[in-house]
Amino acid sequence: MGLNTLHDYCKRWKMILNTDKTKIVVFRAGGRLARLDKWYYGNVELDVVSHFSYLGIVLSQSGSFSRTQQTLAKQGKKALFSMFKMVQKFRGLSPLDLCDLFDKLVVPVLTYGSEIWGFHKADAVEKVHREFMRRVLRVKGTTANEFLYGELGRKPLIVIRYCRIIKYWFKLLKAPEGRLNGYVYGVQKQFMEEHVNKTNWASLLKDLLCEHGFGEVWYSQGVGCEEDFMVVFKQRLSDVHGQNWYHDLEQTRKSVSYRRFHTICTPCVYLTAIKNIQHRISLTRLRARNNRLHVETGSWCRPPIPYELRFCKCCNCTDLEDEYHFTLLCLRFSALRVKYIPRYYRVRPNMYKFVQLMSSENINLLRKLAAYVFHAFKLRNEILY
Repeated sequence: MGLNTLHDYCKRWKMILNTDKTKIVVFRAGGRLARLDKWYYGNVELDVVSHFSYLGIVLSQSGSFSRTQQTLAKQGKKALFSMFKMVQKFRGLSPLDLCDLFDKLVVPVLTYGSEIWGFHKADAVEKVHREFMRRVLRVKGTTANEFLYGELGRKPLIVIRYCRIIKYWFKLLKAPEGRLNGYVYGVQKQFMEEHVNKTNWASLLKDLLCEHGFGEVWYSQGVGCEEDFMVVFKQRLSDVHGQNWYHDLEQTRKSVSYRRFHTICTPCVYLTAIKNIQHRISLTRLRARNNRLHVETGSWCRPPIPYELRFCKCCNCTDLEDEYHFTLLCLRFSALRVKYIPRYYRVRPNMYKFVQLMSSENINLLRKLAAYVFHAFKLRNEILY
């Protein structure tokens, strides 16, 4: 038995094994261990545990990596807290600068060992990512996820994990004969072919490639140029995410205005163009419906006010108080509009002009728009509250 061999080896070379830190994990589908299932190192019985941490990866008796993901999420939160504590000294960092820091300081923690467990959605890990985006944009916790990914132009961390899995697979294919990881991959591949209904790492890899249109890569067990393939593969993942993002956006009623002026999941120009933090936050909250316009607060009532009856309380009209009305129509903000909004958008306003204004990449125009939104929100609060 392996434990006996290890015991004899340590005894021969005068080494001592710490049995208090040595545990046994029995990988099984479920049920209890038999009474005779005991393991000894010399005369010391070793404890049998349900999970064990090895090199930062939590191995569970069921083969599930959910504990690993939860552990990495906790570590990622600590890294995120340390990052925000560090950047407090630097007031001029834009949201995109913070995203760059997040990718370098926190993402490696959240994706540690993902070559093995990265096929899973890992909601606990992605939750840390979304928490970061909310803190960067200064929006409330109930903000729809589609707004977060859309404003910052970010993709779920599963995209990074998929790329790491493919790169690791290329290394396995080139592993020298006799290398343990290459041998294990060969065993898994053979097992998958013999047991079609069984799932293992190799079968999940095959499904990943086939689902994204690269089935021929799996059957040929390799590609000509790995770097070129990774470029194409990353682009395919980005395209799939963009389609899913827009589909989810269409299902969210709060995004009725948003999906008119932001149809591509890319970083918004205003995040770096607007230096005044309060102005930038105000514009973000208008775009992501993190505000107290009646179109939003009407849903807070019990029972909720019908959507079409959420009229503007500032000018007491029968228009729906949404982002369009607040920006270009409400009479209470006419003076502010003259000061900050160009005449082209103020005269005979319509939805087309509103979309042009909100999707503009003109830096001066964006700064004026953000200043208008900030002061208009402030005036609205004084009127109503």
